[in-house]
Parts: sequence; structure tokens; C-alpha cells
Amino acid sequence: MAPEVETHILSQNLTKKIENTFITGQYLLSVLQKALNTDCTVGKISSKVLGSDRGFLSVVIRVGLEWIENEKSDGLPRSVVLKVPSSAKLLEAEESGGAFESERQLSEDVKQDVFHYLLVMTHNAECSFYQLQPSPETVLRIPKLIAAKKYLSAGDSQAYIILEDLSETTVGRGPAEDLPLSAVLQLADFLAELHAYSLTNTEWLLDSDMKLTFGKMLGGHDQINRDAVQKSLELLAEELPVLKQYVGRLGQLYASLEDIDYIYTLYEDLEVPPVICMGDLWVNNILWKGDEHGKPTNDLAVVLDWQCAHPGIMTEDFGRLLVSSASSDTRRNHLEEILERYMTTLEKKLGAPAPFDLEKVMSAFRQSFKHCFLRIVAAYPLFIKMYATNDTAKKTILDRCQSIVEDAFAVFDGKDFGAYSK
Repeated sequence: MAPEVETHILSQNLTKKIENTFITGQYLLSVLQKALNTDCTVGKISSKVLGSDRGFLSVVIRVGLEWIENEKSDGLPRSVVLKVPSSAKLLEAEESGGAFESERQLSEDVKQDVFHYLLVMTHNAECSFYQLQPSPETVLRIPKLIAAKKYLSAGDSQAYIILEDLSETTVGRGPAEDLPLSAVLQLADFLAELHAYSLTNTEWLLDSDMKLTFGKMLGGHDQINRDAVQKSLELLAEELPVLKQYVGRLGQLYASLEDIDYIYTLYEDLEVPPVICMGDLWVNNILWKGDEHGKPTNDLAVVLDWQCAHPGIMTEDFGRLLVSSASSDTRRNHLEEILERYMTTLEKKLGAPAPFDLEKVMSAFRQSFKHCFLRIVAAYPLFIKMYATNDTAKKTILDRCQSIVEDAFAVFDGKDFGAYSK
């Protein structure tokens, strides 16, 4: 990971752009003055890109604010987090080849159109989530929204989100860390809180920007995902020969799906009400409270990056989390405990019985699993490459890979999780 370097903009040069985005110091100041209802100004702005190894859809910047002190400046934030949509990491991943090699088959014009469409859809979905009423930040562990601007027209190229800065008090984990069971249970509580909010506030269902699906994200180029997953599975089989038997069966798995977006209507098939799905719940989008040594505890701080928020089935986020960020032992041997915890917390938050029972949730999890596998597995070769020189981390990634591939085909064959484990 490249070092995080802080840069500075002095008050006499607020026309300078912040970290090569379209936003200047003066632009940011005017937005903050309006959002915070103040006429205070700043003497200096500092900036630092956060998590340069994270995020495919935006650049995230911590902006320090040195307000010119007066009686009105007390209580103003000394820093904020600025998110600006960007396809730079997508292009970088594509250039790296591997599982993203199939995107090179697109012409440059088509590729740019697909990537821009993706940025518009995901950014506007995240804005909509943060701007829901009643405000979700009052009941959920998410960052506080300060200001946001959506893409407003086809030619609009300027959009942003400004959030409270939690970077000094929270700690993240990396893709090669399996979340311990106690941390997963914290996230089960969080999803119960999110779903209780969903079930008691239905206005969000009317928001057209929160109708994002995987098919829409691909912009009609579904074959990109199929090619990427095929390439990914071939690369994984080179590292794990035991997986070679599944490479030729991938077409069968896809053929079993009526639609690449089947999971988005699964709640209708199971006759349960939809809930808000975060849509990208994995370790990179979760921050934890830190201990005295700056290490992450298992006490959840916030869940970040709501670009894929949409109506869906209650188990989609569980599937994404357990496929991407937990060990096979946690997923296979503690699934019922995790979902029981979810049900208990959900009914506590609702103050009434849930509109579905544990048996329905367990069934929904199995039916969600194939989609979650197909969404996530294409990223694993990148993780293996990322940790190529770290044997311990690489083994963690490979062990997780093997178990999710085996279990995807076990579900396809009507067998239990772990049935194909060697």
C-alpha cells in the first residue's frame, strides 16, 4: 500500500484542487458553510487519501480544517471525510489482468460508458440511503452525513459525499483477516437493526435511486461477469488443484439461474417483505473500535460505503459477509447461531414477532449463496496477488476460496455446506 501523505492548502490558495478531484478548497468551504449554517472560514486545509488499497468506486479523502477562531467556530468539525466517485481503481484492476481481463474486450468508448454509468448508479444510491427520512444515522451505526450532491443529469460530472470523520477513532481489517465469531455476531445485530428500520419505515421503497441491481451495474454486459468468474475459477484451480473439478461445471451453475438478478426478487418468491440490503457487506466496508494499541476490537463502530443499497432478501448481506470475510468454520458450523442471534435482535427492535421465522431465513440463506459466490469469487485472484509474499495471509485467502467454491456446488447439487470439503 502506498504511504498516506498529507498535503496542505493555505487560505490564500483555496482555488487549488483537493487531491486531484474537481473540488477546490473554496468549493468545499462553501458547501460546509451552507451545511453547517456558518459564515466561519478556514486558514488552512489539509488532505490525505484514506485506504489507498480500498474502494473501487471512489477516492476517499480525510480533509483537515483549521477554522479561523472566533466565538462562532466552537463546535465546528476539525476534519471531514470527502468521497468523490472515481473509476481509477476499476481501471487499475482491469489493467492488472487476471479475473478482470475480460473487460479489455470492450472498446474504450464502451468501457468508459460502462464505468461512468456504474459510478452514477452507485453514487446516487449511496446519497439516497444517507438522505432517507427518518435519518438512518439516528438508529444505525453509520457515519453522519454532512452534505451530498448526486449526479443530476447525463452530462453532470460533479458529485460528492461529505461525512463525519471517524478515521482517528476507528480501525479497519484487511481481506486476509477472518472475522471472529464475536465480530460476526455484532454484524448480525447490525443487520437486525437495519432490517427493523426497513420494516418500520417503508418510504425508502419509493426511491428510484435505490433500485440498483447487479445486472444494472453491468450495464447490459452480463458476459463480463461470467468471463471474470470463469477466469477467476481457472486461476484459483492453479493454486488449488482440488478445485479443477469445478471449472467445467461453472456453466451449469449459471444455467441454474433464471436471471443474473434473481436475488433481487427472491423476497417475492419466498413471500417475505423486502428489507434494505447494504449490498457490499465485507471486511473493507466495516470499521471497528480500536484498543489502546490501535488494533481493532470486535466492537463494531460503523458500516461504510452504501453504494449498492437496494431492496432485497434478508439474507443477502449475510451471504456476502460470510463468503468474503469469515472462515469456513464460522460459516459452516455457526450459521444457525448467527441467524438465531439476528432473529432475536430483530424481534427485540421491532417489539413484535418478525414477519418470517428462522426456518425461512435458513432457506433464504441457501438460496442467496450462489449469487453471493458469483459476485465475490472474481475478486479473489486480486487478493491472492496482493498477499503473494505473505504465506500466512495467502493461506487464509486460499482456504476461504476452497470452501466457498465447494459449498457453491454443494448447494447447486442439493447437499449440505461442507459436503465436498476434503
